[in-house]
Amino acid sequence: MISKRKIIIHKHINMKKNQQKSIPAEMKQLAACLTRLRKERGFSIREAARQAGCAASYISKLEGGNTFAAIGLDTLTGLAKAYTTPLLLILKEAGYVEGDEHKLPDLPQYLRLKYRLSHQAIRDMEMAKEIVDRKYGNGSAEELRTNPKE
Repeated sequence: MISKRKIIIHKHINMKKNQQKSIPAEMKQLAACLTRLRKERGFSIREAARQAGCAASYISKLEGGNTFAAIGLDTLTGLAKAYTTPLLLILKEAGYVEGDEHKLPDLPQYLRLKYRLSHQAIRDMEMAKEIVDRKYGNGSAEELRTNPKE
């Protein structure tokens, strides 16, 4: 039986003693994504490590993007929770998962994840969007279905 700790996102790269590490491009993209998310949240490396349940030195090396060829799923899940970002979005940004470019999150979900807005603030933003939609003729999806433009 495979334990959760044994599952890794990218298969381990076997290396001989004198052979230089080969870091996958996705791992470098993942490092950049995690660094950006941490900074957007205003977290220090120590705070991110505390919330994710791992060592600050590990996050520092991980964000460097040139040390590790793989990351444990438990660590990545912990970081996703700490950054309040869905794991799937992190994997898509890093290039591990192909995403549907045309399928965007709905406005409330985006505002909640990106800006950590309160429920009332999100409602206010939705109302503002409706006003803009009416003013510029972008209508809601329901309005477009019932009253398509000629």
